[in-house]
Amino acid sequence: MPETGSFTLFRVFGIRVQMHWTLVLLALLITWSLYAGWFPRVLDEAPPSLLLALGIAGAIGLFASILLHELAHAMVARRFAMSVERITLFLFGGIAHMEDEPPSPKAEFLMAIAGPLMSLFLAFLAVGALAVGGAAQAPAWALALVAYLASINLTVAVFNMLPGFPLDGGRVLRSVIWAAKKDIVLATRVSSLIGQVFGVALIVFGLVAVFATGSLGGFWTVLIGGIVVRFARQSYVALLVKQALRGATVKNFMDPDPVVLTPDATVASLMRAPTRLSEQLVYPVARDDRSLVGLIDLRKTKGVPPPEWERHAVREFAEPLPEGMRIGPDADAERALRKMNAAGSTELIVVEDDRLLGVLSIHSLIRQVQLFLAGPRRALPA
Repeated sequence: MPETGSFTLFRVFGIRVQMHWTLVLLALLITWSLYAGWFPRVLDEAPPSLLLALGIAGAIGLFASILLHELAHAMVARRFAMSVERITLFLFGGIAHMEDEPPSPKAEFLMAIAGPLMSLFLAFLAVGALAVGGAAQAPAWALALVAYLASINLTVAVFNMLPGFPLDGGRVLRSVIWAAKKDIVLATRVSSLIGQVFGVALIVFGLVAVFATGSLGGFWTVLIGGIVVRFARQSYVALLVKQALRGATVKNFMDPDPVVLTPDATVASLMRAPTRLSEQLVYPVARDDRSLVGLIDLRKTKGVPPPEWERHAVREFAEPLPEGMRIGPDADAERALRKMNAAGSTELIVVEDDRLLGVLSIHSLIRQVQLFLAGPRRALPA
């Protein structure tokens, strides 16, 4: 789940909890389905205001349950020294963002199983509360709400344990294959393929439901299947990229002699230079001693009429180097790729002590990944 469209709600145990805008759509869908479906079936002659309040409470309870599910993953991951900086709640549930792969099959298994176990625990608590509430003759509306939370947590646990990567069951399967074959790449490829097959099956099942019964729930199944297929593919590709760049640093791939513009150069010399014909639009601006001045976006110079080209210098259009485009030469190459994605850039400026060392292009990283895919791959130790 990308950062775009998400904002932070709060922090818990140092982890940022984010909400993606699609969560609003899910909240409306859940609230409406509970208001118009679940609660009217179990509560006779309940007033609309009570049904609406229960629908809202049920949606909040579902989100809290999903958050606890993801927190369980995060807490176990931290026990194995894996970094978890944020959890994002979105249309199809939640995801705990982990920068690194699990260090061992055991870590993968325990981390994966923690979420469903938390959901089962919440379902067990709800069933217990339902029994106590029933014996104490609690209001029917309260029992109906607790019954919904019990059923939804059980559903979350069962669904997530299906063997479709990257669902929790798929991660459990990956841990088993990884432990048996001592190869995380092979384990991810197999579990990813199974996840894609599972996702396609959901799509087909949803389409059959739509055309055979006209069920709107079929559309929901199709969407979930599409998400599973997409995430399964992306997870495998992401692992290959990590393996390809594993142990490499930025200085291994940067261009130490990039095109650099001096602050005193005129716009006229810039417009007439051969670099003007290249696809690159952003260039570092540095003095002769390589001390960095900033960046210049060639598009910013388009507003200068040709008669005034000689009167304007590059420094007038140079902007400070954004932190998101700055990286050190000893930084991990895979981290550099993540930084490019976060900044929406295809290049990073390699700087040390405000001195320009080079430019890292995404194309050099892609070439390394292609070489990795074309050659033999070593299995990782269990």
